Amino acid sequence: MKILILGNGFDLDLGLDTRYSDFAKSQQWKELYKEFKHTNKDNLAGFLKEKANEEKWFSIEESLAEYAKKKIGLQDFSHVNDDKHFLELLEGKLEIFLDLASMDTFEKDHLATCLFDLMNKKQIFDKVYTFNYISHDALHKWCGCNYEREVSYVHQKLYCGIVLGVGSNDITDDRYSFLRKVNHPKYSSTSIGRDLMEADEVVFFGHSLNTIDFDYFKDFFVACSQYNGTLATPTRITIIDKSDDSIQSIKNNLKSNGISVTSLCSYSHIIFIALDNYYRGEYTERDDVTDLMKRLNGS
Repeated sequence: MKILILGNGFDLDLGLDTRYSDFAKSQQWKELYKEFKHTNKDNLAGFLKEKANEEKWFSIEESLAEYAKKKIGLQDFSHVNDDKHFLELLEGKLEIFLDLASMDTFEKDHLATCLFDLMNKKQIFDKVYTFNYISHDALHKWCGCNYEREVSYVHQKLYCGIVLGVGSNDITDDRYSFLRKVNHPKYSSTSIGRDLMEADEVVFFGHSLNTIDFDYFKDFFVACSQYNGTLATPTRITIIDKSDDSIQSIKNNLKSNGISVTSLCSYSHIIFIALDNYYRGEYTERDDVTDLMKRLNGS
């Protein structure tokens, strides 16, 4: 079984400006703060606004986790109702922003678009799991592809009630349990854990393997980091991200979540591909991408 896991880095490689930092500079972000009338330094709206102004690589979900930990640590629950309302408005404005972003010009020669083209011609993956909200049918409307087979939206897709939040372990008091993704009214289960455990090839494209989402992957990486005498060949894992720095960050995330990268490299067939190096024409990345595309294409 071949599995593709998509994170926001995939949309970025398509040429879409879908970073949370892009959202924080958008008209929809301005409208959000016009509509929400209770912004102050002690509630979620004020906290996110300050984070967006301070941080170059602003992450809404990491900021949600930080805010909840802060409020729970202070035992301050005086803004819970305002925070719930603001989160609902935030999700709505984010949907509008991403819908508009999906209409941007695509990078036709980038790896993400080339992968789309191949996926459109034949079913090279048995299952695609995306952590992005932009639907593949919307993407294909603009980039000329039709692929929507076997796509599972882990946190829902635009206008189906996107799931914005944090991991269960980030919330230690139920008064902020509405921030847990699993408690979101639109959260639905998928077979991602089972499919990963049954896969012989997994491609991660643009997912940072951050702590917030790591529960989806932990059992898989634990299994791939251990010797299993019943497997004839090790699982193939390809992790694609923007740069050497982002690849290093992924390795750090694996380590911080209890996965030995050394063991992972010893017991699985794992390759890291930095897109910046690939586009510069560096031989290692070029060869790795060529081998990947040939293997997926069955040639």
